[in-house]
Parts: sequence; C-alpha cells; structure tokens
Amino acid sequence: MIQLPTQITGGAPWVCWRSVSFGNDGGKNRTGFLEAAERAFRIFDDLNPRRSASWSYEKARVSHPKLFEEVAYRMLQLDHLEIFNPQELSHILLAYTKSGESNKRLFKKIADHIIALNNLREFKPQELSNVVWSFEKVGASHPKLFEKVADHMIQLDHLGKFNPQNLSDVLLAFAKSGEPNPGLFKKIADHVIALNNLKGFKPQELSIMVLSFTKAEEPHPMLFTKVANHIVALDSLHQFDPQALANTVWAYAKAGEAHPSLFKTIADHIAGLEDLHGFEVQHFTQILGAYGSANIVHPHLFEKIPVFVEEHIAFAKLDKESLKMLLWAYEAAEKAQKSSNKN
Repeated sequence: MIQLPTQITGGAPWVCWRSVSFGNDGGKNRTGFLEAAERAFRIFDDLNPRRSASWSYEKARVSHPKLFEEVAYRMLQLDHLEIFNPQELSHILLAYTKSGESNKRLFKKIADHIIALNNLREFKPQELSNVVWSFEKVGASHPKLFEKVADHMIQLDHLGKFNPQNLSDVLLAFAKSGEPNPGLFKKIADHVIALNNLKGFKPQELSIMVLSFTKAEEPHPMLFTKVANHIVALDSLHQFDPQALANTVWAYAKAGEAHPSLFKTIADHIAGLEDLHGFEVQHFTQILGAYGSANIVHPHLFEKIPVFVEEHIAFAKLDKESLKMLLWAYEAAEKAQKSSNKN
C-alpha cells in the first residue's frame, strides 16, 4: 500500500492535522497546503481511509470541498468504522464542522458507530466534547448519541479529567441541541461546586456554563452562587469580553438568579470603561434587558449605554429584529428605573 509521502504528513498520519490544519504556521502556507491536497488526490486510490480522513482545511483557511466529499464517500462505503479510534473519529467530525463542509450522512454513520459501542471508556474528555460539540454545531440531531455520552459521563466516578473547556463545550452542546439531560447537568454542577475554586475557568467558560444551564432550563442555585461569588471576588473584569459579560448577566436574569453583587460588579466595570466600541448591538440588548428583567437599576450604566448607542449606532442600518430587541431592552430598563424611583 502506498503511504502518504513524508513531505505531506511529516511521517505520521495525523501530523498534517496537528501541525498544518491546526495552524502552527497560522495558515500562511496556503499554496503548500493546496499542493499537498493535490498530491493526496493523485494517490487517493491507495490511501488508507484513516490517513485520508485526517485532512482538514479550516484552520489553514483553505477550502477544498472535493477532498472532503471524497473522504466522506470512502468512509460511507465502509461496512463499519472499527478501524477508526476515538481521537480519529472526533478529529474527523471537528474537521468537517470547522471547515463548513459538514456531511450529514457521514455524521449519522459515525453516530451510529459510537452508539453501537459497548461503552465509551476509550474516549477521552476532549474527544467526547468534540463529538457532541460538532453535532450541535452542524445541526445534526441525534438524541441517542447525546444520551449515550450523557450516560457515560454520569456513570463516571468523577469528572476530574474534564477541563473547564470540555465541560463548557459539553454543556452548551446539550443545551443548544435541544437534548438537555438533567442527570448530566447535575453531575457537572456538583463537580464544579465541589472544586476549591474556579481559577482554572476562563471568563468565556464561566459565561457559557451559566448560559447553558439557563438555556436548558436546569436550575442550580448553588452553581450560580459559586460562579457569582468567584466573579465578584476578581480584582478586575478586564479579561471578560463583551460577549462573556452580556451572556453572564442575561443568564442570571433569565434564570431568576438575581445576584445583586454580581450585577453591580459587572455594571461598574462596563460603566468604567473608556469607550464601548468593542460592544455590539446584541450585547447592549442583552445587558440592558437583563438588568431591566432582574429589576436592578444602575444609573451610570443606564446612562452610558444609551448615550453611546445614540452617538455611534446607525439605527437605520439595523435589521428589524435587532431594532425590536434593542427597543425592548430600553423599555425594560426604563420600567425598572421607574419602579426604583417609586420605591
């Protein structure tokens, strides 16, 4: 059997994925990447499917639909996928998801294969999170697959091997896919609550976590309290980007977890920023709407955002939905302010 030339793979089947496709060169070597693809095509008939399937072009910012089509075709012709290990399967799913070349028939074949396994012990946390994240991202609904992953995680003695990103990706995938699993959410919440601290969690992971619990309608007051106390205790919130800030307050307001200290800390931070150019209309909508819905008034915040919006946002260019949501947020904030004045 002809092997992939070392100038393509570096001598190992998955080096191409790890080095080129995940961007050690930042995707700068576009020409070389395309040339490698063409060389792969010339020897495609003799390639081991496992090696062929390792190609991903998303990180190199190179589109090559024909190669993805060929890989999917070859894999769909196989009687089974036992030759693929968990890492290879998760990388294939990730490649198709990130490249925008998703193939629902291939995703179904992979899902059916995973479901048929006796257990998922060979899957590492990163591989499990890649699998459910990829299915949610491409909109490939497969309830039995999500159930299998959830059951596996619930049965584990602990989730100590799952890092914060693994946990947040799993939670968001289940929440957005419409496959919420109370047992899994409780397992993760209990794990997070038992941690000594949340220093290992990045702002985005914290915001995604509470956002996921809210979207899935899985209340867990102790988790929300732990996250809020952690954020309030931080020296500053400069590591929180606008999306993380907006998602956090929206999640707390929507879940009915109005944590006054948290809302004040985030409002003080936003009001103290020199400018708000990093924020988009959707962020302002979430933030004002959250404070209004939670009936929490912050005069400086309520003044700063409308002034900035009036000076820098072109209302005529907003689509109807964005304009509608922004006006709703203004009304919610105004209603909260009036209520506060009466008291």
